[in-house]
Amino acid sequence: MPSHLTDSTTLSGMADYEVSAAYIDSLMRVLRAEGKLAAVAQQDGRLDALFANPWSSNWQPAELLELLTDCTTRVCGEAFVEEMAFQSMKQRFGGIVLPLLKASVAAGPQLLFPKLDGVVKVAIKGAHLSWKAEGDTAGVFTVAYPRAMSGNTGLSWRGVIRFIFDVTGKPGGRIEAQQQTADGQAFEYRVAW
Repeated sequence: MPSHLTDSTTLSGMADYEVSAAYIDSLMRVLRAEGKLAAVAQQDGRLDALFANPWSSNWQPAELLELLTDCTTRVCGEAFVEEMAFQSMKQRFGGIVLPLLKASVAAGPQLLFPKLDGVVKVAIKGAHLSWKAEGDTAGVFTVAYPRAMSGNTGLSWRGVIRFIFDVTGKPGGRIEAQQQTADGQAFEYRVAW
């Protein structure tokens, strides 16, 4: 299996999105710190090259992140995948993203959610994030992909949403409902704070 693809296609040739090596590396750091890296690495040989060198390319195929998420869910459970994404955002991307959004962070989630599509480009290419406000303290956050995704992929976004609430000073913020669209290509989160 190639360690990276340069034309944003899946290993089967479909249009796809890509994830940064920095994001993959940050997830692996959390796994390592929690003593779970070896157990997850043993789940699927298709991840061997990624575990050996997540920096083999600046951008990695999304299928590898999806496989990593599925294997981590199998070994560690859903709550751990959410926590892994939260810790990754906090440790690796907080220092990059937060300065870009200083005014939005200070204003709260209602201004931060609409700006995420442009900001996440440092970690993900080919996915589209959108926000539909429902008043001043609630709304629907949507993450859309160019193809159907594993349901486990939505667990990571729960960690990202927790990070948003954390940095905006709304730790009581919550996901009231979550669903994957019928075509499998998007996750919708109804959030409130």
